[in-house]
Amino acid sequence: MKNKPLIRVENLYKSYINKNEKVNVLNNITFDVFEGEFVSIVGTSGCGKTTLLNIIAQLDKQSSGNITYNLLDKKSIGYMFQDSALFPWLTIEKNSLLGCEIKNIVNKDYVYELLKKYDILDFKDKYPSNLSGGMKQRVALIRTISTKPKLLLLDEPFAALDYQSRLSISKDVYELVKENNITTIMITHDISEAISLSDKVIVLSKRPSVIKNIYEIELKNQNNPIKRRNDINFSSYYEKIGRDLDIFET
Repeated sequence: MKNKPLIRVENLYKSYINKNEKVNVLNNITFDVFEGEFVSIVGTSGCGKTTLLNIIAQLDKQSSGNITYNLLDKKSIGYMFQDSALFPWLTIEKNSLLGCEIKNIVNKDYVYELLKKYDILDFKDKYPSNLSGGMKQRVALIRTISTKPKLLLLDEPFAALDYQSRLSISKDVYELVKENNITTIMITHDISEAISLSDKVIVLSKRPSVIKNIYEIELKNQNNPIKRRNDINFSSYYEKIGRDLDIFET
């Protein structure tokens, strides 16, 4: 799997001016993401995780440094936000198809297949106000995946959900991206979530952010992120990442 990276981030710096004062956000960030990998980026609030994701998505621009995209263009990148961001005046069907329409891609059969898979097809003529938070997030996932992206970017996609829904939908996401070999980068505050879903976890320091550590995650039950939490090595990863984030006393 690990030949030429799908994405190479090299010596990335980001700063901006706030009230005539220069604020340094990202400081010499370098890492690779290989095809089919699920990579999580963790760090404290305000450390620049979303800024980094936006730069990768080409929604923001770095101050210096390079990002190399191999076999990727904007049409092959999907971005799913923390909020489902569904349009309340559109039906579930039209919300689900919106990504395809914007990118001029015809995948209606695939969208219907996903709606059926996640038990939402019967709600296709309803509106977002008729759905639970978990169902809305599944529709957002379908909208993002409908274009069959090669790279999926997830910005705290489960943060607004209750614990049970969070586990269930994270499992849906994991299975879907692995079945379709979609390279995925997710930012999260949740260490357990990062470990259970990821092949690799990148830990950022406080701002200006540097990479404190990159962990290659090796757990059993590769097809089930919930069962991965029961792996004997899970707590060891948790403790190491927690110490990197200064959660535990040294």
